Amino acid sequence: MTDIIYFAIAFVGLTGLCTVLAIIGRAAAECPQIGAAAKVGTWVVTTGFCAIGVGIIAIGAALLPLLTDGRSDGLYWAIGIVSIVLGIG
Repeated sequence: MTDIIYFAIAFVGLTGLCTVLAIIGRAAAECPQIGAAAKVGTWVVTTGFCAIGVGIIAIGAALLPLLTDGRSDGLYWAIGIVSIVLGIG
């Protein structure tokens, strides 16, 4: 059950951050000077961030059994680490 909670929270956070990147890129694409470049840049940044984010979530999932030792404390550590790394990214 802890794994399901971890994946749900981590993927909701990743989806939210990728959505924010897409919204910012859409707003930048409306600029007449950098519109075309902003569209391409938004795709590159958003897909790269999503790919890196999924990797971070996978690494956190791999570490989750090491952190739990029968308690749910590991869940909080894993979610905290993933949140910090996604926030820094």
